[in-house]
Parts: sequence; structure tokens; C-alpha cells
Amino acid sequence: MMAEKNIEDFFEEVRASTDLQDSLEALQESCGNDLLKMYVALAGEKGYDFSETQLQAALEEKAGEMIPEGPLDDEQMESVAAAGCPYCIFTRGSYCFFTK
Repeated sequence: MMAEKNIEDFFEEVRASTDLQDSLEALQESCGNDLLKMYVALAGEKGYDFSETQLQAALEEKAGEMIPEGPLDDEQMESVAAAGCPYCIFTRGSYCFFTK
């Protein structure tokens, strides 16, 4: 689906751009900390077309893919220790807009 591609492309651009990360931080207050609204607003400004509903579905799908089968080994436990934010799945822990 086109929305899924737009979502993935948008988050790839966010990961690569400190300017976009700063823009998201600035948008937090104006969107009343509504994270889906914030992402959709910035994505729209950058030419990516997807809705809050489509983003929510993509986040839930991505989170579902990340559920481990069975107990975590020591390396996996270390990688998730104090992860804090479920929305960091797109930033791969390099920067979290939500736990700042």
C-alpha cells in the first residue's frame, strides 16, 4: 500500500535529518502532544501522504512484528533494557522524540 511506503520513507528521512527531529520537537507543543497528529502534520509538510489511522495501523503492525518468540537471551535483554518508548521503533533508539 502506498501509505505504508510513505510512512517508512518519512521515518527514514527523520532518522537521517536532525532538522526534522528538531521540527518534531517544536511541533510537540502545538499538537498538544498528540503524537500521531504531530507526525502526520510534519509528514504532510514534507510531501508524505498518510492519515493518523494509517500511521497507527503501521505502528501496531511493526510492534506486533517485534514480539519475541520465547524468552529473550542476554544480548536481547541488554538491547531493550530501559528502552522506555514504544514509538522508538522507527528511530531505532538513536533519538526519541517522546521521552525527552
